[in-house]
Amino acid sequence: MLHIKLGYSFTQTPSKKPQLDNPLFDILSAIHSTGSVAQAAEHLGLSCRNVWGALKKWEGMLGSDLILWERGKRARLSGFGGFC
Repeated sequence: MLHIKLGYSFTQTPSKKPQLDNPLFDILSAIHSTGSVAQAAEHLGLSCRNVWGALKKWEGMLGSDLILWERGKRARLSGFGGFC
């Protein structure tokens, strides 16, 4: 079972970083914008193998597919992956 841990901080100036920061969110966002795991990996400066491994790890932990795969079509986020 996964547990969520949230924290907060006070700052003098606003931040351009996302409020919730997790590498999975970056991967899913890059796949959504590029339509490709390989292009997402390149955009993030990661290896394709690293991105694939992270996706499979998170899918196993969350118990749901994050990406929809259709031969000859762009990679798309599943309903669950788009929710993350």
